[in-house]
Amino acid sequence: MRPILAPGAHYGNRLKVSDFGGIILTDYEYSPGYRIPRHCHERAYMKLVLSGTCRETYENRTRDCRQSMLVFHPAGEPHSEQFGGGRGRTFGVEFGPRFYPFLQDRSAIPILDRPAEFQGGPMAWLGYRLYEEFQRPDPFSLLAVEGLTLEMIAAASRCLASVERRTPAPWLARAMEILRSDFTGNLSLSRIANEVGIHEVHLARAFRRHAHCSVGEYIRRLRIDFACQQLAASKHSLCEIALACGFADQSHFSRTFKRSTGMTPAAFRTSHRTRSGRS
Repeated sequence: MRPILAPGAHYGNRLKVSDFGGIILTDYEYSPGYRIPRHCHERAYMKLVLSGTCRETYENRTRDCRQSMLVFHPAGEPHSEQFGGGRGRTFGVEFGPRFYPFLQDRSAIPILDRPAEFQGGPMAWLGYRLYEEFQRPDPFSLLAVEGLTLEMIAAASRCLASVERRTPAPWLARAMEILRSDFTGNLSLSRIANEVGIHEVHLARAFRRHAHCSVGEYIRRLRIDFACQQLAASKHSLCEIALACGFADQSHFSRTFKRSTGMTPAAFRTSHRTRSGRS
């Protein structure tokens, strides 16, 4: 019989656990190569990978988790994990009973009722903001944690509903591939439209219907995700990272980064180095 872990309990080295009105937030660390046997959790939860990599096995499938990936596990879902060669660290968000209607009742809203993963983007940024509230609580953190948790559920549900509704047309998939491969460059809507053979007005409308954002907003997401990776893993200056990500200057980069993630680039870098134990 596989173990069923109680709220707040995880394998690994527990660094911190806090309860915010039934929302249990956890910070766990894992040594290189750490193996977690097949198990399940009493509560549904999300896990944000702060550092390191791990491979999860669930429902006879596997997924490779890396930094800034947010993974959702339904309550009672059996899974196992194998961490990679570096030290790993994860931030967990466990949902209390009052969140169950959002996770189980399809008559209410599109919900999370199955395993899912989200790499970077707004989901990861919400996770990082939640982590900051967890690490630096104040008298208003309970309200902030509740609000951010609901935002995460809503954002995840929208993503899954969008995936369920349709697969992008080949030309739209090609447009998204161009954006992902050249997001730091000087892309324009007309250039992308010419490359995929579609009128730019049609491209803009179809892109928004599929991605729930404009082409410009999508490029901004890709740049911020890349900036997060650079801030966490490199020693480049903020100015160098700003230019590498395609921003005009450090000031523009800092404003955009804070508006997207809720933190300045410097604060994000400091927070990550504190998590990973680097000076």
